[in-house]
Amino acid sequence: MTALLRAAALLATAVVTLTLQASCARSVTSDIPSDPAFFGANTKNPAPLGVCVSTDCPAPWASCPGGLFCKTDTSRDVGNCGACGNECPTQPSSHHATSVCTGGKCAIACDELAADCNHQDSDGCEVLTGDDPLHCGGCGNVCKTGDICWKGACGCPTGFTQCGNECKNTDHDNLACGSCDTKCVPPKSDSPEWLCGPNKQPPSTEWTCSGGGCHISCMHLFGDCNFDLCADGCEVDAHNDPLNCGGCGHKCDAGQDCMDGTCMCPPGTVRCDNRCVDVNVDPDNCGACGNGCLGAQDQSANGSPTCSKGRCGYVCYAGFANCNSRLDDGCEANVANDPLNCGGCGTKCDAAQSQPCVLGQCLSKPCGPAAGTF
Repeated sequence: MTALLRAAALLATAVVTLTLQASCARSVTSDIPSDPAFFGANTKNPAPLGVCVSTDCPAPWASCPGGLFCKTDTSRDVGNCGACGNECPTQPSSHHATSVCTGGKCAIACDELAADCNHQDSDGCEVLTGDDPLHCGGCGNVCKTGDICWKGACGCPTGFTQCGNECKNTDHDNLACGSCDTKCVPPKSDSPEWLCGPNKQPPSTEWTCSGGGCHISCMHLFGDCNFDLCADGCEVDAHNDPLNCGGCGHKCDAGQDCMDGTCMCPPGTVRCDNRCVDVNVDPDNCGACGNGCLGAQDQSANGSPTCSKGRCGYVCYAGFANCNSRLDDGCEANVANDPLNCGGCGTKCDAAQSQPCVLGQCLSKPCGPAAGTF
């Protein structure tokens, strides 16, 4: 009996011990948080954002009729200034101005030596400041009494004489030689200006105004190189004389030609027709005279032929590319706004969602995972 009681007591003690251990275990693990449920309905942490197609043009770009998506810059497009279809008015020639779009608003840009002094767009740049003594060179710049306004400045510059409403250099002007109303013409036969005898004019000479007087002198690009004017006049034709190219004693270097008074074809160049060229870099004469490089050359080509080391090539201007590998239409792709070649040839935006290309990037925006990221 005693043995049975002792065994029962030991069993009870073991049960109590196990119960206490279990209780202790629960009290410790209940303070440890579980792993966060990042995608749970009640999570405190947001889901990571993706990138989605965007079809909303960022200002000032717009998708105007007749153009590609987001191709029109409404801040400076005169046909769509500030908004699609808002065309700036064409200025008549009498306004001496051109319409421009700046900051999304129409304005006028005055021609050279014209000004908008009354600040009214209705008559454009109504003042011609080149010859208006009340607005000479600019609005409100009044010339002194008696001074004319000539080429946007009051009065005549040093060396010029006021002749009516013009300024003339009476030292060298054949129509105003020495004074405003004196023309340079051959003098009377008894004038000492006939250096070689009355009415005897040497070959290749003419009467010109020099130092305010009318004198016999050599015609343009002719020279009296032997200093014997009366014997043979201005005997040297300095147009094409390599020993006197452009003037007496001006000798061209070996291998150079004299053309129109200029020594041409320096070392490293050759003569092709009437000019000297470097056939290593000239796209019209690449490698040899007459070998023109192929490729569109007009402004709309957005590129031009090149010649490097005598071999032809083609270069595209910044923002354009030759995506069809043809030269007859130049660099036809505008990679800044072409959704088929966005930023480079073959980079396509999402046509199904009408995704535009803006500044060489397919337009996109942040979005949640449920919206369909890419």
